[in-house]
Amino acid sequence: GWSMDGGVHFADLFRYHIGEVEELYCISKAYCPTRYEKHETLEGPISASIEDTTVAVLKFANGVTGQWTSTIAAPGTGCKLRTVHGDCGSIRWGEGLQTRKEKLSIQELVQEFMLSISDEKKEQLFPRGITHTIATELKEFIDAVLYGTPIEITGLEGYKDEAISLALYESSELGAPVKLSAVENLEIETYQNRFNKAMGIV
Repeated sequence: GWSMDGGVHFADLFRYHIGEVEELYCISKAYCPTRYEKHETLEGPISASIEDTTVAVLKFANGVTGQWTSTIAAPGTGCKLRTVHGDCGSIRWGEGLQTRKEKLSIQELVQEFMLSISDEKKEQLFPRGITHTIATELKEFIDAVLYGTPIEITGLEGYKDEAISLALYESSELGAPVKLSAVENLEIETYQNRFNKAMGIV
């Protein structure tokens, strides 16, 4: 489901902005086993067995506590809040930074960042002024293939990101918190064991 597919990108952002996840506890389930091709009018019913809701508490190695909820089973306003809170204020995805003393929009933060870096760094991060994230990712990948330049997200980084997504399923299956090290080291494979068997992995 989504926790493994799109969720891995959020897992990467958690590690990038906050740090390593040490342990997590998750409830992952399908509240609505019937989905619809047109969910506004409930037309075209489709039976689904994968989760539609994931709720997790993440314990970071640096002492930070994170709460990760994703759902498509919440009509109306939905669940779209993405915020990092600290002792001086908060930063919200797409909106900006707010502290006790100031409030900066995302546009102001971007402008401040661009003014703080050199032209050389700008060209490295945003070649020819391109800021579209998919385009810059593809440029980084192509450069790595053609010239052997290092990439920011290595295979090991991706493995650690995916371990967080997989830990959601493992914790929900066990009904207990799981250590990320145990998932990364393949010490916990309760959920994924069915796939291991199907693929002939012993």
